[in-house]
Amino acid sequence: MEYRLLGPLEVVTDAGDAISVPAPKRRALLAALLLEANRAVSPARLSEALWGNEAPPAAEASLQSHVSRLRRELGPERIVTQPGGYLLRATAAELDVRRFEDGLAVASRAAEAARWLEASDAYRGALDLWRGAALADVPCSGYLEPEAERLEELRLTAIEGRIDADLELGRHAALSAELTALVIQHPLREGLWRQLMLALYRAGRQADALAAYRRLRAALVEELGIDPSPDVQVLEGRILRQDPTLDGPTRGPIRPLYRLPVPSTSLIGRRDELDRAVATLRAHRLLTLTGPGGVGKTRLAIVVAHALLADFPDGVLFVDLSSTRVPADVIARIGEATGGGERPAAVIGELRLLLVLDNFEQVIDAATSVAELLERCPALHVLVTSRTPLRIVAERQLEVPPLPHAAGVALFEERSRAVLSSVVSNEAVLDDIVGRLDGLPLAIELAAAYVRVLSSEVIRDRLMDRLTLLTAGPRDAPERHRTLRETIAWSYDLLSPSARSAFRALSVPAGGFDLGAALAIGRSDLDTIAELVDQSLLRRTDDRYSMLETIREFAAERAAAEGETSAARDRHLAHYLEVAGSTRRGTSEGGSMAGNAWVVMCTTERENLRLAFDWAVAHDETDAVLRLFRATGMFWLMVGAVDEGQRWGEAAIDAARRLGDPARLMQPLLAVSEFPRFSGEPEKALLLKDEALALARTAGDHSNVAVILDDMASIHVGLGEYPIAHRLLTEALAIHDAFPDDDPLARAHTVVTLIELAVDQGDIATAQRYVLELEQLEADADLFPDWIVESDSLRGKVLHAANQDDEAAVLFRSVVRDAADIGFRMAMVDALDGLAAIESDRDQAQAARLVGMADRLRAEARLRICAPAEYEHTVATLGSALGTERFDRLRAEGHALRIPEIVAGVAARP
Repeated sequence: MEYRLLGPLEVVTDAGDAISVPAPKRRALLAALLLEANRAVSPARLSEALWGNEAPPAAEASLQSHVSRLRRELGPERIVTQPGGYLLRATAAELDVRRFEDGLAVASRAAEAARWLEASDAYRGALDLWRGAALADVPCSGYLEPEAERLEELRLTAIEGRIDADLELGRHAALSAELTALVIQHPLREGLWRQLMLALYRAGRQADALAAYRRLRAALVEELGIDPSPDVQVLEGRILRQDPTLDGPTRGPIRPLYRLPVPSTSLIGRRDELDRAVATLRAHRLLTLTGPGGVGKTRLAIVVAHALLADFPDGVLFVDLSSTRVPADVIARIGEATGGGERPAAVIGELRLLLVLDNFEQVIDAATSVAELLERCPALHVLVTSRTPLRIVAERQLEVPPLPHAAGVALFEERSRAVLSSVVSNEAVLDDIVGRLDGLPLAIELAAAYVRVLSSEVIRDRLMDRLTLLTAGPRDAPERHRTLRETIAWSYDLLSPSARSAFRALSVPAGGFDLGAALAIGRSDLDTIAELVDQSLLRRTDDRYSMLETIREFAAERAAAEGETSAARDRHLAHYLEVAGSTRRGTSEGGSMAGNAWVVMCTTERENLRLAFDWAVAHDETDAVLRLFRATGMFWLMVGAVDEGQRWGEAAIDAARRLGDPARLMQPLLAVSEFPRFSGEPEKALLLKDEALALARTAGDHSNVAVILDDMASIHVGLGEYPIAHRLLTEALAIHDAFPDDDPLARAHTVVTLIELAVDQGDIATAQRYVLELEQLEADADLFPDWIVESDSLRGKVLHAANQDDEAAVLFRSVVRDAADIGFRMAMVDALDGLAAIESDRDQAQAARLVGMADRLRAEARLRICAPAEYEHTVATLGSALGTERFDRLRAEGHALRIPEIVAGVAARP
C-alpha cells in the first residue's frame, strides 16, 4: 500500500490499483491519520481536523461512521481502535511524506558536508515525490492547514537546497530559466532571488543579475516597506565589482545517468558484512562482493556506498551492467555515467570518486579495463557486485553469505507485513520457511509476497517445490529477480559447457561432498570446479563443497531435462562404494587412526551413504547393497540410529538371500542381530544369531562360530540366564584355544563377555582377573575408537563394583567425552548410567541430571537400559533422597541438554 499526500490524496495498492476515497470528510480523516501514522489520534483532534471549531452536535457518531467506512475501503487491519483514539498502521516506505522528509534529511547532511553531487541527487529524489500542492484535494481544517503549509515550506527548502548544490557543481547555465519561473511564483522569497542573481552572473549575464536585484528590491519595498537582506545586498556589491570568488566551479562531475539508488526497505542481518565492506573500501581501491544470485549483493553494495558518501566528496556513481553483454561496452557505460564518453578516465582524473559496478559476472573479461581505470585514476575506488571474482591484482573479495536464520525470519516478517500488515505467523512455521529457502533474501522476499493469498503454513508446505512457487517478484525488480528460477538461470547461462554438465551432475550428492566426489560424479577437473565456485553455484567450506538447496533443485531440474540423472546417480553410487570400502579396509589394516578415519567418513558422508544405499536397493544392485552394508552398516548402531540400521540390514539380508550365497548372508545376519539386541528385543536377536551360527558351522568357519557364540552369551547375560551364557562362553574359549593364531581381539571379545558375566554375578575378583587378561590382549592389537571407549566403560563398571568410585568416575567421564567425539551414543549412555550410580551416593542433584541426560539419549536412539536393576536402584535412591518433585525437576534439567552441553556438564565435575 502507498499513501500519497504530496499532491492530491491517493491510495495505491502494491498491484498498482487506486483505492477511491471520494468523500471530502473521509479524505480529511485519512490525511489526519496519515500525518500521525502509527500514533493514536484522539477523537477530539480528529474532529478538529474534519470540522475545525464548528463541529456538529453529532460529531462523535459521524466520526465513528467515517472511520468505519474508511476501514472498509482500506481494510480492517489498517485502522485500529486504541484507548487513546484511532491509529493507522503504515510503514515509512508506504508514506510519501515520510520518504520525502527522510530524503530531505539525507540531502541536508550531504550539503553540510559539501558532498554536492550526493546532495543534488538526494534533493531531486525527494522532490520527485511531489505531484502538486500538499493535500491538494483535502479540505483542511484544524491542524491540517498548518501541516499543509509546513510541507510546502519544506518543498521550497528542498528546491533551494537542490539549486545550491547544482550551483556548487557548476550547473548555473541550466538554472537561470528555472529560477526565473520560481521568483515569479514566490516574489518575496529572497533565497530564490539570490540564487537567480548568482546563476545569471556565472552565466556571463552581469546586467541581468543586477536587474534581478532591482526587481527584488522594488517588490519588497512595495509589499513590505523593507530593503533586501544584508547578504543579498552584499551579493549585489560583489557582482558590481566582478568579485572573482563568485565565479565558482568552471566544471564538475557531470550528473550521472545512473544515480545511487535509495533503498526503499531496510537492510536486515548484514551488519558484519557492511562493516567489513566499508573498512575494506577505505583501505583498498577495489572490492568485489560475490555470492549466488538472490543473496543480496546489489542491496548491500548500495548501502555500503551510502555509508561511504562522506569519504568520496567528488561523488558516487552507480552503473548497472545487467543489460551489458559485451565486455568492451563496460568502459562506454562508465563513460555515460561520468560524462566522459569513451574516455571516462579523462573526466575522473584525480577525483575522489566511488564507482559501483553492479552485475559484472557476464562481462568478466572487462576486468582488465577496470584495472587500467584504477591505474589511471589514482583516487578512484571501485565496488563491484559479481557472482564471480574479477581476479585482478588490486581486488579484495568479500563473499556475501545467505542470511543467518534469525535475520531471515526477521526479513520474512517485515516483508510479509508490508504486504499484509495484520499477518500473524507461527514461529516454528517461519523457522521452516526460512530453512527451506536457504536464507536467500530474494527467495524469502518472493515467499513473503504470497501472504496476501496464502497462510504461512501453506507457503511452507508448498515450498517443497521452491522454484515453482517463487514467481511473484515486484514489478519494479530487475527481470532476473522476478522469479528464483530466472535468478539461478542467469548464472547457469554464463557457464562453460563442461561446467554446466558438472553442475547438473553435482545436484545428486546430499549433505556436501569432497573434491574426489566432485571430480568423479561431475566427470570434471579442477578448473571446472573452480568455475562453479567462482560463479557462486558451489560453496566451499574447508575441504567440502555444497549447493544451496534452491540451487541444487534447479540443477536437478536441468539434469532431469537432459536425461542425465540416472547416470549421475550411478557414478555417485560407484564413488561412495569405493570410499566406504577403502576406508573400512584401512580400518582393518591401520589401527586406531584408521578406525577414527572410518568414523569420520561415516559421520561426514552420512547423507551420501544413505543416498547411495537407497539407489542400490531401488535398482536391485545386490552386490552394491551388500558391500555398502558391510562397510558402514554398524555405524548406525554405534550412533544409535537403530531404525536406520535395521532398514539397511534387512535390505542386505534380502539381497544375500536372492544371491543364494550362505557366506555372504552370514555377515548381514550377524550385523542385523545387533539392532534388536540393543533396542530391547533379545529374542529376535537370538533367532538371527542362531541362523548365522548354523551357516558358520556348515561352512566350517570356526572364527565366526566363536564370535557368534560370544554374542549370544552376552545376550543371555543381559537376560540373567547365566548358566546358558557360561556354556556358550566355554565353547567359544575352546575354539580360541584350538586356533591361537587367530585375531587376538576375537578372544578379547569373549573376555569382555566373561567380565560382564562376573560383574553381574558379583564375582569381582574374577572380573578383575579378566580385566588384566583383556589389557594384555589389547596391547597386541590395533583398536578401533569404539572398542577403546567400550573397554574403558567396562573397566569403569568393574572399578565401581569394587567400590573404587573415584577411579571409575574418571573413566566414565573420559568415555562420555571420547564417545561424543565419535558419535558413539550407546557408550555415552552406558557411561552416564555408571556416573549416575556413583553420584547417587555423593551428589544426588548431579546424579538426577545424569539420569535425565542418559534418558534423553536412550529415547532418541531407542536403546534399551543396559543394566535395568542398577538403573532402577539409582532412580529409587534418588527419588527417596531428593523427593519425587525435586528429582523429576532435576531429571528434566538433564533431559533438556544436548550432547555438547552434556559433555561440558560432565567434564566440569571434579
